[in-house]
Amino acid sequence: MDEKTCEIFNIFSLLRKLNGLNKQRIESFGLNNLESIILFHIDKIDNLTQKDLVNKLQIPKQTVNSKILNLKENDLITMQGSTSDKRIKTLVLTKKGEDEVRKINEALSLSNQKIYDDLGEESIQSIKENLNQLIVTLEKNINEEVI
Repeated sequence: MDEKTCEIFNIFSLLRKLNGLNKQRIESFGLNNLESIILFHIDKIDNLTQKDLVNKLQIPKQTVNSKILNLKENDLITMQGSTSDKRIKTLVLTKKGEDEVRKINEALSLSNQKIYDDLGEESIQSIKENLNQLIVTLEKNINEEVI
């Protein structure tokens, strides 16, 4: 591997580590990362269905279904008929689910504020810009490879 290739590999390794650390924060609440993402989507989006989650998160239907079953089993969510069409089942937080989302949001908000304060606004903006540039470049590269 040449030096340039190694540097790109290192960037992706850092991103994987960052993602792992973020997952660790979530898992301290007894949920896996995907379960918490699903809970947050249910909290923020009215009349959300499993199909909506599959499309929005771009993950397999069976994976979403499995996580939803876990959340239902733990009494964090329930399914009910849609307000517009009773045949369509929407995902709704239970009282326990609402409490869990609130608890996680409060803890993550404090943690995120500490991270922001440690890094500072200038670093945060720079990181965002650099990651967006990496995304655009990677998408362009992928599209060129497909052609």
